[in-house]
Amino acid sequence: MKVFFFITLLYLFSAPLRANAEDQSLRFEKKVHDFGTIQESSGKVTYEFKFTNKGKTPIIITEVKASCGCTTPSWTRSAIEPGYTGYIKAVFDPNNRPNAFTKTLSVSYKVDQIAGVELLTIKGFVVLKPKIASDLFPITNGSLRFASDYLNLGSIDTKGPVKGVYKIYNDGLKRINFLKPSNLSKHLTVSITPIALNPKDTGYINVIYNPKGKEDFGYVYDVLFIETDDTLPVKKLFIVADISQYFAPMSKADSLAMPKLSFDRSTHDFGKITQGEIVSTNFELSNRGKSDLIIYKTKASCGCTASELEKKVIKSGEKTTLKITFDSSGKMGEDSKSITVYCNDPSYSEAMVVIRSDIQASQNKDTTSVSPK
Repeated sequence: MKVFFFITLLYLFSAPLRANAEDQSLRFEKKVHDFGTIQESSGKVTYEFKFTNKGKTPIIITEVKASCGCTTPSWTRSAIEPGYTGYIKAVFDPNNRPNAFTKTLSVSYKVDQIAGVELLTIKGFVVLKPKIASDLFPITNGSLRFASDYLNLGSIDTKGPVKGVYKIYNDGLKRINFLKPSNLSKHLTVSITPIALNPKDTGYINVIYNPKGKEDFGYVYDVLFIETDDTLPVKKLFIVADISQYFAPMSKADSLAMPKLSFDRSTHDFGKITQGEIVSTNFELSNRGKSDLIIYKTKASCGCTASELEKKVIKSGEKTTLKITFDSSGKMGEDSKSITVYCNDPSYSEAMVVIRSDIQASQNKDTTSVSPK
């Protein structure tokens, strides 16, 4: 009984507030606007949702949130008195947003101490603008345009050659002739199609990249020079890749016969050092496998760190030393650097050790002498 009586009182006392809120709620002319078909090339479109205060006390729009960054809202900032009108403006940017779209605006408002939310919607269909040469080939080099002057081959291994291509476009008024690529690195094969590119035509620079012939591991890059009879005759292009060693599937017996890299530790902490101090430590590498361990390369994560390997071929059961030197110049606070060791151990072909330090500011002592008075 007591519970029922309490609920009844709560309902009776809240009824005037609910009725009051309904009387003073804002009224929109419409809550959905359809832009219809719009052209991307025409740029931004705008619509104003208009509303009226039908209540007896002022309404304040406290916030308007759009469901997407492509829609920018603005609204009446001052209080809307009874009988007066306000607006919620939606600006939609169709750039790179093809096909049908539906976006919402969440309108938060306040009447006295009562808060409310209204949801507005814009929709339509965007027709993409035709792509022109500058869109498809943004890189300019003389009369030629390139889709990109970087060819990123990504993560590759030494199993076999990989292919890549640069797309090119003759934006000039004359035919451009390409010289047959020469002086190429042994791991690169390059062909150009067509060898003579007419104005407003598209061509291709085809690259065959042999990771094994690069004889390197990790992140690597090459510079490719293409010679033409263009006003700027030499085109400078870049090739980047992240190379790892390929190991063919092997039996358990073959696997047991392979080399086995081991470190005496995986990290070294220099502790507190003074900024500008050069410190070094030695890691011990050993071969616990049954065949020769070959260290192809060591690579530090920063130019401030140098690595020096005692020997690159480690016989079964033998050890060697990897000396790591760290220059703390220009560094401050807690610091961590890594050194990657590339080798022919199939299970540990890219091994990593880490050095850490806590770099303190150098304290320059004042050596100026003071004469006693």
